[in-house]
Amino acid sequence: MPENHTSPTLAVIQDMAAAYTGLVFGPVKIGYSLATFLFGFGTAQTYIYYRDFADDPLPIKLLVAVVWAADFAHQISLGHCTYWYLVRFFGVPAGLFNKAPQSVTAIIESSTILLFLVPAFFTYRFWRSSKKHIQVGLLAVLIAARLVMTSLLGGLISRAPSYVISLLRFRSIILFCWICGAAVDVLLTIALCYDLHVRQRSTMYYRTARMIDRLKMWCVATGMATSIVAAVMAVCFCIMDNNIWMGIYFVLPRLVSNSLLASLNLRRSLRQMDPTGTGDLALQPRHPPPGQHANGISICVDVVTEMPVKVMPYTSS
Repeated sequence: MPENHTSPTLAVIQDMAAAYTGLVFGPVKIGYSLATFLFGFGTAQTYIYYRDFADDPLPIKLLVAVVWAADFAHQISLGHCTYWYLVRFFGVPAGLFNKAPQSVTAIIESSTILLFLVPAFFTYRFWRSSKKHIQVGLLAVLIAARLVMTSLLGGLISRAPSYVISLLRFRSIILFCWICGAAVDVLLTIALCYDLHVRQRSTMYYRTARMIDRLKMWCVATGMATSIVAAVMAVCFCIMDNNIWMGIYFVLPRLVSNSLLASLNLRRSLRQMDPTGTGDLALQPRHPPPGQHANGISICVDVVTEMPVKVMPYTSS
């Protein structure tokens, strides 16, 4: 008689797990593949940064090193998580109801580091450029809230009895983190683009305007990519029963880290726009003369004076 009571329960769990398998394993595999590709791309950008900008301030170099290290830890954790669910529990759908491996917690915590450092860096640059305390304060609150909640989420999931139960139990916390992340990305992109637009209107030099146009283009391209991905992930988590959001979550930290490296390496192409080779868009503003304010962009003006020259006819001696 006891077997008759336990068998239906086990059968129900297996049926639920079988229906859940395709919704989990597909996004995990696709997300891991895309994240691996972007990790290689980010590693190449890191090498280019240290090769071309050896004179950058030490804090910027340390930031790039920490971001790459967090990316590396995230990639290793993704590999272990993929192996755990796609290899070790291959053909065993009930494995989803076992306790999640520690690599899941490592994925969340390494993502938390990346999703905190990069927006904080861009927010700091926006504050140095605009001195808008209200906008910066709002961004800082959202970034700090996401940092605290995602760190808490990693600890809670590590103690949950299974991955599936943790998604059901902590759904509100996960949704709060996704909404905060999307809001930070969208607001930060708008703030940076607006600040560049104000700078462009205040300059009278064509070369500087071209550089600002290039900066705006890259700001929109990198910022809107992370904004759209974060918003799509939040929407998929809210309205879709599958786990497509999981594959997007694997890729999002890579997009964030690559946006930082792309913005730093962009200075190389901006210098190439200066035919004299002296174009400089350093991260630290130069000290201006007394009575002037530094705007973070150095302008090089070339003055070419043309003098009429009398051409003498050539005569052979």
